[in-house]
Amino acid sequence: MKLQTVVAITAFVCTADGQPSGWRLIKDSKGVCQMSVPPDWNVNAHVPSMATGPDLADAMILSQPGKTVRPMNDVVKNVVGVDKMLENTAQRVFWAAKPASIPQGSPPVVAYHVAVPGKEGTCAGQITIKQGASEALVKQMAATVSPVKE
Repeated sequence: MKLQTVVAITAFVCTADGQPSGWRLIKDSKGVCQMSVPPDWNVNAHVPSMATGPDLADAMILSQPGKTVRPMNDVVKNVVGVDKMLENTAQRVFWAAKPASIPQGSPPVVAYHVAVPGKEGTCAGQITIKQGASEALVKQMAATVSPVKE
């Protein structure tokens, strides 16, 4: 394990609202779901539910009113292109898509998807990173996807 990864894991200290210390909070357009991103990521001034990080990384959060978190069956996993299932429960569905180069010829990226129960629906986050980048960081970010703390 790289030293940076060890430092990132051990530095994951959360504030009272569950946000890692120093991280930035992004909220969906309705203000009902949130996710935290590392301090070196920039929140989009025009789309505050989205942030960009170094090296082809980005994250976004959205709410899905009326939706319910349900574990994926094998047919759904195949249809949406699950490459790696990290958690598949009624409390959280967290998976990685197959690496893709968009646009074609660019370095491959991996989109991680996480859904958790929200207020009257689902909170869904997507974190896209360059293939081979720190999955530990993605897991830290995914752990912050939640309904807005009041």
